[in-house]
Parts: sequence; C-alpha cells; structure tokens
Amino acid sequence: MPRTTANPRRGRGSVQNRGAITKQKPKARTTHKPSVASAQEEYSIKHWPPEASLYFRNCEVWDEKKLTGEIRSIAFGSDFDIRDSHLDAIAAAGADFCRSLCRFNCGDSDSGRGSRLSDAAVSRLASACPNLVHIDMDSACDLTDAALSAICRNCPNIEYISIDGNDKCKGHISGAALDELKADKKLGKELRVLHLVDQSSCLDKAVKALSKARKKLEITVGDTNKWGNGTIDKYLGGKMDFDFGGFGGFGGGFGGGFGRW
Repeated sequence: MPRTTANPRRGRGSVQNRGAITKQKPKARTTHKPSVASAQEEYSIKHWPPEASLYFRNCEVWDEKKLTGEIRSIAFGSDFDIRDSHLDAIAAAGADFCRSLCRFNCGDSDSGRGSRLSDAAVSRLASACPNLVHIDMDSACDLTDAALSAICRNCPNIEYISIDGNDKCKGHISGAALDELKADKKLGKELRVLHLVDQSSCLDKAVKALSKARKKLEITVGDTNKWGNGTIDKYLGGKMDFDFGGFGGFGGGFGGGFGRW
C-alpha cells in the first residue's frame, strides 16, 4: 500500500496549534480526478473567543476558582503536567460549567505531558461534560479503547477526537472502539475527525472497515519517530487519501496560523 512519508515538526506550542491537521488541505493535483477528500466539504475546527476560554500555561497558574461561568474551551500548555486530578476538578466544577464546556485540549508530544491520564479520569470528564464537541489529548500514552468509547458514548455531539501517543511512548488504542463505532452508527454520529497517531497496535484493518462504514469520517493514523520523520495516512470515504501530504502537506508541521483557542 502506498504511504506518504514526510517530516513532522511538532513544536512545544502543539496544544495551541495542533488539532488542525485536517484544517489545511495540500495543493490540489490537476493530473487526476479529485479525491473523495477534496469532494467533501472540509471540516472546520471550532474556536471560541478569549472571554469564553481558559488557558493554563503550566501548573503554577492552575486555579480551580477559574472553573466557573460559561466557559466553552479549556486548554493546557505544553509545560502543564496534567494529571487525573485536573480532569476531576473540571468534572466537579458544577453542572452549569460542565455543560457549557465544548472543547478540551491537553498534552504535548515533545515534553510528554499528558502521559499520566487514565481511562477512568477521561470517562469521568466525558460523563460530566456531555456537550463536548472537540477533545484533543497529545502524549496520552496510557489511554485505551475504553477512553475513546467513553467519549463517544457520553458526548453525543462530539465532532473531533484526537488521542495520540508520541515517538517515545506509543498509545494503547487497539481498534476495539473503532469496531464499536462501525457496528453502532448512532454512537458518535456527529464525529467528523478521528486522529490516532503513535498507537502501539496496527489499526489498519479496523480503520479501513470504519472508513467504509462512515464515509464522511476523516481518520488519521500513523507514526512519528525521534529522527524527525514519520508516516501519516488519512482515510476518507473508505479509501486512503493520496492527496493528503502527511505532516508535510501542512507547511511542515501542525502550525499554519491557528491561534491559542
């Protein structure tokens, strides 16, 4: 199977700038028919204004008292050593706060922040915050299919899920949750983007089956490595998107001008 090899550059600001791997499209090729990916309206990452967002750069600025009001987005910086206790604090912030939350970002591939999160804590967060539409967890090496399933079952409006490992420690998504999504189309029925990079198991079979069952779902899988290159594939409409340029298709990294929120 042809694969795309490119040079990923995942900077320390990845929690602010990543999550947009499907946002920018590689330059169109004119020598063949447009791919399924180019024919479909591209998914647009949702953003919220600063007054509706919280950003915690590191643990020193963490303040549970800020978990109040109608906050739509919470992001944790690359230096924030996020733990289960932080997710539990969000889940315990009250029904009004939790129900207003739509976006959650944490972790970083360079620092390894995010590797201490557990399936149980993610499940509690998803249960408490049913209106989440965007969840992005980088270096979440300990998370398994249980976390992915919990998000899909508890957050009916979820559109974007990214659960990645990193080049030093792979994640533990094995494909069981993908099989559930294939079997039950009511589960995560609004899901448009599923990003599972740096997982320890080969997901090819489960990804292909899910892509055929949910033709509008963009699924990105693959591996990075410490030498600065990796192989990233995107599936859409039951097929691999050969116009997708891996990391290199987006200017050589996850950046591309996406702001903090």
